Amino acid sequence: MQRNNTTRKQEVKASVQELASRAASRVKAIAAEKITAPNSAYQFEVSWRGFSGDNARQTSLLKAISPSALPQIFKNALTVPLLLDIIKCVATFFVEEMDLAVNYLENITRVPRFDTLIMFLSSSDNAEYSCINVVYQSQRLIMLALCLD
Repeated sequence: MQRNNTTRKQEVKASVQELASRAASRVKAIAAEKITAPNSAYQFEVSWRGFSGDNARQTSLLKAISPSALPQIFKNALTVPLLLDIIKCVATFFVEEMDLAVNYLENITRVPRFDTLIMFLSSSDNAEYSCINVVYQSQRLIMLALCLD
């Protein structure tokens, strides 16, 4: 009986070590994977959906894009669900990089359809994503101040 328990423990330990090794290899492979910046909203959305459920890859995809390129990439093709996903990603995974997060939020407000998209947010979305409204209103005030000078 003692021998069976010892053998079983060794088997479990070996199995756990193998799983840990495979998980570490997968993490290394994902980290080494070069995510290229998309040139269009279509390319972005295809990649974004392909990475669905993998927040690290979605964050890497977003970070592959210069914040100032967001208006050019999305032009008139940004949708409310994608906008909300991007805001959620920035708010969740850019905590350590607050300047970069603000830069993404500022530039997402410069997407040509942004004004229209904001009008279609539900009241619950508006409450949940109030950070974008703060950035958006700040941009409006800055633009107004520049026009008055």
